[in-house]
Amino acid sequence: MGKITELSPHVSDLIAAGEVVERPASVIKELLENAIDAGASAITAEIENGGITYLRITDNGSGILREDVPTAFLPHATSKLKNAEDLNAITTLGFRGEALAAIASVSRVELFTKHKDEETGTHFTVSGGKAAENTEAGCPDGTTIIVRDLFFNTPARMKFLKKDATEGAYVSEAVERIALSKPEISIKLIKDQKVLFQTPGDGALKSAVYCVYGAEFTSGLIPVPNVSGNIRVTGFVSKPDSSRGNRGMQIFFVNGRYIKSKLLQAALEGAYKNRLLSGRFPYCALNIEVPYSAVDVNVHPAKTEIRFSQERQVFETVFSAVKSALDGNFCRPEIKLADTHITIEAEKTADNGEKAQNPFAGKIYTAAEQTGGLLFNETDTFNHSALYALSGKTEIEAAKPPAEEIKEPEREKETGSEKIAPVEAKPVSFRLLGEILNTYILAEDDEGLLIIDKHAAHERMIFDGLKSRENNMPPQLLLTPEVLSLTRLDAEVLRPRLGELQKLGFDAGEFGESSFIVRQTPPFIGPADLKPLFEEFARKIRDCERLGLPMYDELLHSVSCKAAVKAGSAMQKDELYVIAERVENTPSLLYCPHGRPVAVRLTKEQLEKQFKRIV
Repeated sequence: MGKITELSPHVSDLIAAGEVVERPASVIKELLENAIDAGASAITAEIENGGITYLRITDNGSGILREDVPTAFLPHATSKLKNAEDLNAITTLGFRGEALAAIASVSRVELFTKHKDEETGTHFTVSGGKAAENTEAGCPDGTTIIVRDLFFNTPARMKFLKKDATEGAYVSEAVERIALSKPEISIKLIKDQKVLFQTPGDGALKSAVYCVYGAEFTSGLIPVPNVSGNIRVTGFVSKPDSSRGNRGMQIFFVNGRYIKSKLLQAALEGAYKNRLLSGRFPYCALNIEVPYSAVDVNVHPAKTEIRFSQERQVFETVFSAVKSALDGNFCRPEIKLADTHITIEAEKTADNGEKAQNPFAGKIYTAAEQTGGLLFNETDTFNHSALYALSGKTEIEAAKPPAEEIKEPEREKETGSEKIAPVEAKPVSFRLLGEILNTYILAEDDEGLLIIDKHAAHERMIFDGLKSRENNMPPQLLLTPEVLSLTRLDAEVLRPRLGELQKLGFDAGEFGESSFIVRQTPPFIGPADLKPLFEEFARKIRDCERLGLPMYDELLHSVSCKAAVKAGSAMQKDELYVIAERVENTPSLLYCPHGRPVAVRLTKEQLEKQFKRIV
């Protein structure tokens, strides 16, 4: 007797169901897609007990003709494909004809539907894949489908389900993604008789994002400029300071279909390079529109994986669109203050009675540096010596207009091994106040107070200068060449990479088995920095080669960080002015190469709220 036998229809249906129906979230996704394909403008999804015992989808779509209802529950029955050629340009979310048959084979299903061309509706029930009732019923245009007792006839599948709360969370996630993919449809989610959200269906993606994820999430988004052409990208991406600890909120749609794609993920994250801290990830809601014939959605039974016929073009389009959005975002992070009253004792101010024109509209504040940080105190008079070091060691005068205050020095100012080259004075719209903790520069402008991290700002200035090969940042020859003795492992890694180091501004050559001689360095790098820097180069080269990461920018990070002025180091006032002027007049100078903010802003409104002048 032969060993190969044909499976029974029941077993075949269960196997097919296993490919399509993993959990309640799979059911809700398939049924929502059917409702969308039916032309619904309003859909309600309702679950109880995580969707395991009860799940209902109601839509106002076209409904199903009575004669088609039994056929709709047969395997591979669909109204969305007619022939093999249709597979080359699929425009609907569903198309396989597996959803209803697969769901009905492992649950108890009840259907109410009415087609607009029929006077009465249809009530159809099916349990475990077997039809039980097909009668007329009074119901509105559209379809309501109820799924009960999922996996009641397949206990082996049931045991793999999680707790009700966990399965309910998966359902919520599936409905959320579909709600974002179709902002023109009003979608409501009810969980255990409680409405979780309802989108307005006004066609605006931001409205849907706000309804689903709330105000705080939405406030961290910036729009992606529309990219026209063969491939179109629309949607929102997160500001660099609104990143997350994982990729869970990177949401991509292709032609309105939610998909998972490492290609799109790489394009998104590539645009954030040198803007995010290590271990942080951007989030997004992006829709990529491509010709239907240029994408294959028939790759995975769940239809969440696709193939592009023009992968490189898709990557470059998404990368450019996101990068343009980030490059056009000139909003600095604002300090988030608690809405509570500050109880502090006012510092004494100079008794000169003078008040200055400033953006605080006559409400004058002084700032005092103390061990715990910076305190702001409301006073009746303005003091030009706005910053005080409570240690009594320093008194920093407020900066005068740059034409009077800053003069071109005869040589570069030098602080230890770091150098800050002052730029030519020019009119600016800010006033330098000084610095606190030898780390943060304070500047007042028309919007309020800008607090600048001098190391982060200088690091970004150096990074951008080296990367763009600015003419005013030539390499520097060392008076005495430095010989660096490294470990044999580090030397083996660096030896074939001396060409990359030359691009960074180093002139280094071999000097024995595991030593190198350095004759030239990029600006701001001192001899004492060279050995630890080359050791760091070796470590980063190994990491980049192991992980397949781009190397040049990583090496630039190291040079910029090592060359930048260090937090806690003393600086001359004209050096502080140089950094502040660059930050104030370069809107794109927002983040250091590692992703930390260069400056944060304290607005007039925030101060007013803290002192209860406004609510």
